[in-house]
Amino acid sequence: MHSLLIHSIFLLLATSTSHIGVTFNTISAAQHFTKQQSFANASSPIFQQSLIRGIIKSQHQVVLSSQIGGQIIQLPLGIGKAFKQGDLLMRLDCRHYQAEYQATKAKYRAKLKHYQNSQSLLQHNAIGQLEVALAKAELDIAKTSITKANISVEGCNIKAPFSGKVARLLAQPYQSIKAGDAIIEVIDHKHLSVELIIPDSFYFKVKSTTHLIFQIDDSPHQILISITQVSPTIDPVSQTYRAFAQIHQHNNKQLVVGMSGTALVK
Repeated sequence: MHSLLIHSIFLLLATSTSHIGVTFNTISAAQHFTKQQSFANASSPIFQQSLIRGIIKSQHQVVLSSQIGGQIIQLPLGIGKAFKQGDLLMRLDCRHYQAEYQATKAKYRAKLKHYQNSQSLLQHNAIGQLEVALAKAELDIAKTSITKANISVEGCNIKAPFSGKVARLLAQPYQSIKAGDAIIEVIDHKHLSVELIIPDSFYFKVKSTTHLIFQIDDSPHQILISITQVSPTIDPVSQTYRAFAQIHQHNNKQLVVGMSGTALVK
């Protein structure tokens, strides 16, 4: 009786073990198939092309800062407003700097008179060459002070370095700012380029002057681009490198800075 019971237990354990082995083998085969399938997809041209991602950027996009401190009295343009090169973007209360400028001009005139008088006295042997040289040095210092004060006066106004649009306002009218504070961000919305993130496997295939088709995401629009700059280094973490491309034959109204897409080798 006992031997029959023990024999039955052994049969049950053997059957369970065989089922477990089949299950493990099935899972292992499924994992192997999945890996093989992913490797096959990764090696396909379509998969590789989809990895060449890019984003449309402005060739000129900059945050403008104030060269001097003071109170903002005018920010004439709001976000999204267009401007031309040389247009006023910000104005500070400039009365203090204008007063300093006028004071330095007055000091310069006084030093000029002193220098001219020293030259006259030298001709009559009333003073020596040293006194004249010192008077000339003081005149040069006064002239430099005028230049410095004039730079401060010019810094009261920030003018557009190029034509474009306002992207962000980083300050408000009547706000007091310090020298170096960011005031406004502007972009050139007409002269655009494409920044590409390219897998390192393409490094010797996609070079300068290479032409590609750039497909805008969620849009039927395709644009022709050509590589103009290629990074000399590859990021070891992402195994990608950056490249920049020029856009050919496009409608500016259909492209916006920040749009993303996929580049395909032509």
